[in-house]
Amino acid sequence: MFICRKLKHLYTAFSYWMEFFGWTTPTISQEVDEISIAGAVKLVNYFKSHAKRVYSKFNSTPEERQIKQILDWIRKNGGVSTVREIQMNKVGGVKRSSEIIARFNAMQDMGQGLIEKIQKKTGGRPIIQFRTNA
Repeated sequence: MFICRKLKHLYTAFSYWMEFFGWTTPTISQEVDEISIAGAVKLVNYFKSHAKRVYSKFNSTPEERQIKQILDWIRKNGGVSTVREIQMNKVGGVKRSSEIIARFNAMQDMGQGLIEKIQKKTGGRPIIQFRTNA
């Protein structure tokens, strides 16, 4: 990732800044100490982790964003949800039940949980629900 390669060059600069401003030690010296270098490494790693999170959102497809929204919604609502509940609550902007089933299949393929089909005692179509992994 481009931004991560660029951040690697900031280790030295951050080390000098931390030393100069006295963020790591109360005394200012002409040399950069180990504490400043360790602080710079932590700071760069922090920036890298956030850059990866931001850039992953830019590169995701609409389907991937829908899957994430559906998974988040299911987890917030007890870890189990039916196709109808997703549809009625307009989760992820998915409108058709066939699209929701396709997202359920993708989530199952990703190992995020299992699709369950529950047959009603009165007959009719089975209830399709998704149960996330604990």
